[in-house]
Amino acid sequence: MQSDIVEFLKTYRDLYSLSDPGQSAMAPPMFHPDAVEQLVSEARDNAARQTGPMQHMAVVGRPGSGKTFLTHALESMLVMATFPGKIVRLPEFHPHIQSPEDFINEVYARFEGEAVKPAASWEEITAKLDKAFTARSRKQRLLILIAEDFPGLLRRAFSSHGAQAKLRNWLDRSESRVMLVTTSDTGGIDSEPGDPLFGIFNTVSLGGIAVTDATALFDARFAQGQQMAEERLMRFLFLLTDRTPKAANVLARAYTQNGRQGLPFVITDFQRYYASAYEFILADLGQRAASCMHDMIANGEPVSQSDLARRLGVQQQSLIAQPFSEMRRKHLLREESAPSGRAKLASFADRFFVSFYRQTVLGANERHDIILLLGAILEAPVPDEIREAVDTIANAVDKDGRAPAFKLFSGIRASHAQKDGVFWRGLAIELITRIAAWGPLSDFGEKIAEYDALSARIVLTYANCLGRDDPNRWAASDPDLRALFEALGRTSEALQPSAV
Repeated sequence: MQSDIVEFLKTYRDLYSLSDPGQSAMAPPMFHPDAVEQLVSEARDNAARQTGPMQHMAVVGRPGSGKTFLTHALESMLVMATFPGKIVRLPEFHPHIQSPEDFINEVYARFEGEAVKPAASWEEITAKLDKAFTARSRKQRLLILIAEDFPGLLRRAFSSHGAQAKLRNWLDRSESRVMLVTTSDTGGIDSEPGDPLFGIFNTVSLGGIAVTDATALFDARFAQGQQMAEERLMRFLFLLTDRTPKAANVLARAYTQNGRQGLPFVITDFQRYYASAYEFILADLGQRAASCMHDMIANGEPVSQSDLARRLGVQQQSLIAQPFSEMRRKHLLREESAPSGRAKLASFADRFFVSFYRQTVLGANERHDIILLLGAILEAPVPDEIREAVDTIANAVDKDGRAPAFKLFSGIRASHAQKDGVFWRGLAIELITRIAAWGPLSDFGEKIAEYDALSARIVLTYANCLGRDDPNRWAASDPDLRALFEALGRTSEALQPSAV
């Protein structure tokens, strides 16, 4: 099974329609093979059942997590395996389906190639569909019905309990040979206890992909002449996304097409692809959620609900809980436990979205965008003068401890007093990479602060997080810098004192 999935992933094209005209889409990162296997296994089990009802499946995950791809994988693999049945895929966008009759007529039309007369009732259409399906073969077959954005379909065509009961009764019949496969961005497919559709689905949840999987995709595309700086940059950029397969694919494409022109072109291309989705997020948020979002981005995150309520002057925390719930439901937030206490600290999962908001809503200058400022440092080779300075400091720390090393740093600071922010940021990053394992960096951060505030944030935030036993200590750091520290992590680990 696993080898079949791998072969499918290699040959599947046009996954996200990312190609330029005349070019084939690049292969997607290999992700969620267990989910593909689970869907295929359920389909085969259903086909082997002598009587219904069948087991139905719901694929749930944030936009870009691979729901549509997963249903295409199911379809392709069943066709390759000469599956005894038929697969009917409803259109991804189906505003024309406004009633149960519209729904079942659409299924019949895609099965038979022609629609039933509009006046036909639910019972008449289901009877015709049953007859058409069973008449095609003497053997029992399975009809797999794929319906994407199932919550939207329910809102339009099955909004009442009575309408949902029709669907449930059709699927639950002992003679049913229909397996329903649905997708949802936000969950909520099973409704609430007591609702007609409650408990009808087995759920397959698709989370983000691991950094190592994304890195494998980048390595495969940039293997020739890849430098450490390029690897760190790509890991950093991916960690700023919502970490979905789609984000990895779009980022790899943007870098392939624009990398030679420089990082600003890569970032612009990535954000251009997501611009319509970002604009939809802003337009779709309720007023309270939009106010919370504005404050979090304008005044800092991560933040707890109680702290945000105080910042906004809201007396009732319930007025904050609802917008937080809305933003979580739309996969905008990433929440982690605070370093102490039970509070949850929330920050935005997609830092490119935060950058987009800063530029388009807050009017921030893109030249001062933190993604660009940090990425430019990771992208460029380390200047010899920075490398030599950090080597000198690191050797002093290793030999004599922090105090002599700090004196050396003070001398370096004086001799490079006229350097611009780019130099100090590069020095800060190299200090983190090379000597973080030797002890606190706060003294260095305070001195760097005299010349560049961002460089000081990098060093001081990392120093604040370093050496803590509680892994949730990361949640207290600036989310814009966390990805930088994670991207530097592999290099830092390789340069621990025991390895030098």
